[in-house]
Amino acid sequence: MKKNNSLLIVVVLVLTLFSCSKDDADFVVGQESLTIEDISNVNIVDVVSDVEIVVTTAYIKEKWEPNFNDKFSLKKVAFNSFKIIETDENQTGKKVYFLKAISDDRTIETGVF
Repeated sequence: MKKNNSLLIVVVLVLTLFSCSKDDADFVVGQESLTIEDISNVNIVDVVSDVEIVVTTAYIKEKWEPNFNDKFSLKKVAFNSFKIIETDENQTGKKVYFLKAISDDRTIETGVF
């Protein structure tokens, strides 16, 4: 009985140690979400005329949708899902991320590095 209890304690400790994960990564890579806030733990920034603007789901809808609809689409497109994709490291040795916006009917995908 004592041997079984010791074994059970060891198994529980091992499972506890290996089940802990690092949740503070900058981006949740590859996960699709209705909001970019759910997949990003850092501020995504758009630099326009030397002014940094924090990119949010509302910002994308306000800026990307009308711009995309004016330039590319014959029908009104609404972006309702977002995904962050990690690319291979660039020449400076840093990872590069791609923010992809997906239309509500899933027929259009667009994005930016």
